[in-house]
Amino acid sequence: MLKKNIQTKSLGFIVAFLLAANAFAQIQITFPLNRIVFQRNNQNLSTFNITGSFTGSADSIQTRLVPRVVGQGTLVNWQRISQGITNNNFCGTMTASGGWYSLEMRSWKNGSVTNIATIDKVGVGEVFLIVGHSNAQGNGYPNIGGATDDRVNCVDIANPSSQLRAYEASGSPNDLPLRFDQLGSSSGMAPFSENPWFWGKLGDRLVAKFNVPVLFFSAAFGGTSMWHNYRSATNQPFFTPSFVSYNQRMPYVNIRNTFVKYTPVVGLRAILSGHGINDLSFASNSKDTIKFHHQTVINKSRQESGNPNLAWMVAIAAYDDGVKEFINQGQLELTTNNPNVFRGPDLNQIGNSGRIDKLHLNQTGQNLAAQYWDQSITRDFLSATVPIMPTASSGGGGANEPNISVQSNCGGSILSVSNCNGSLSWSNGATSSSITVGGSGTYSATCTVSGCGGGSTSSSVNVNVSSGGAAPSISTSGSTTFCSGGQVTLTSSGGNGYRWSNGSQAQSITVNNSGTYSVQTLNGQGCLSAAAQIDVNVTTTPNAPSISAQSTTVFCQGGQVILQSNQPNNNIWNTGSTGTAITVSQSGSYNVRVA
Repeated sequence: MLKKNIQTKSLGFIVAFLLAANAFAQIQITFPLNRIVFQRNNQNLSTFNITGSFTGSADSIQTRLVPRVVGQGTLVNWQRISQGITNNNFCGTMTASGGWYSLEMRSWKNGSVTNIATIDKVGVGEVFLIVGHSNAQGNGYPNIGGATDDRVNCVDIANPSSQLRAYEASGSPNDLPLRFDQLGSSSGMAPFSENPWFWGKLGDRLVAKFNVPVLFFSAAFGGTSMWHNYRSATNQPFFTPSFVSYNQRMPYVNIRNTFVKYTPVVGLRAILSGHGINDLSFASNSKDTIKFHHQTVINKSRQESGNPNLAWMVAIAAYDDGVKEFINQGQLELTTNNPNVFRGPDLNQIGNSGRIDKLHLNQTGQNLAAQYWDQSITRDFLSATVPIMPTASSGGGGANEPNISVQSNCGGSILSVSNCNGSLSWSNGATSSSITVGGSGTYSATCTVSGCGGGSTSSSVNVNVSSGGAAPSISTSGSTTFCSGGQVTLTSSGGNGYRWSNGSQAQSITVNNSGTYSVQTLNGQGCLSAAAQIDVNVTTTPNAPSISAQSTTVFCQGGQVILQSNQPNNNIWNTGSTGTAITVSQSGSYNVRVA
């Protein structure tokens, strides 16, 4: 009987303990996310949101940051969540110096710790966005592997590969993941890169130099140029290459979507540009056109990011079996005395021995590229820039006022919200971050954050849709096929303004190089027409032929001589003959030319 009583009391104690434990808080941290890196300011600090929820009850929620390795950050001791607790949700902010941390959170009830939750890895450091062509993206070529340092991070869009394929098909930020990973040997970099290329090794160098974690995004797109970014950023159609979708505003939309999806959450130090050599076919041998295309894209990125001082570091990259001087000179001038445009590494130093096909980087070239970028990204560079700081979170906090940008008011407009940190709804019922509208009117967007500190804010924009009209006609001053050294003037039919594919805004352009030239006109509302295009073909001037006589050219009446051209084709004699040889029996002067 005594033994039975003891067992009954023990069971009752266990049940009572479990009931008491269940009354205390069970914590779930919704933000920050594991392996996230927040951009630091020039005082080596970053303030970021902390949000989450709990079950049960708690008197307070406290959090701290502990450096994962001694010397890699400064301890931020326990502090109460600043905005408190509402309906079992909590939200607040923390400020930390550059470093690599574990975030710990605990609940208090009746003077005791009742539960602990942890985010294993949270960073404060440097965030970069990469732009460029295949020598910046690397897809399809052997790479030198990912980072070895745990502090080099990315949003891995390559695993699973279906993520990238879905995003490539839509061009929508809604198809981009928000999950942070180490930049490993098989990792991609959102929004558009499938492998680490040489950027993981650059990351190793940067974290060793600055002793803070690094996060890379990549908007690079192999086969494109700064001209393609210029055209897609300014809503000017292009037709080649076929795998680049202008309708989605590729490739510039990758930059835009970084601003929409990621920059509000983590911030951004600078854009690193590897463009250059692919503009060989789109700049009409003009250094000024190289500068114009670059600067237009730079200005557009500053407008859409909300940071008029957004830093660009532009590599000098004009190599294809040698340096193409007009590209080289254009980039040198672009990065001279140009506010917040910094000269990056001289990648022209990487010669043919560092390239697979005298153009694309082999593994030797990739290692050199990582070294040269590291030498350019200095402490002086960081201190001279004005970074974008994180303002949003993925799991709560106050709702940001939607910033609505209008890509075009002509024949239909694309409206995009760049900084909503919650759920988004438009006045037409849509819920995506971008909508296309075909009619004039006022459109509004509402950003709603639920939970602790939540709420809704709205913005509106007036849209006046106008059509740019049909394509103009192009007239020429002569034939569009001519020999080297010639030229032809192309003239657009009338409009209020002109936008040629070589960057000219005049009604006429004079060209002396082969290529496809296109023009759009502007109407009175500033809307671009459909594009007209024309092909120019410059042929190589053939060598002058020589004439040999098969016998003496002095002979008696009734004689003759055969005159032979050394050119096998396209001969035109002054007698009217077009053969390789002519037979003459009359005195005179004979000549031949090659068409």
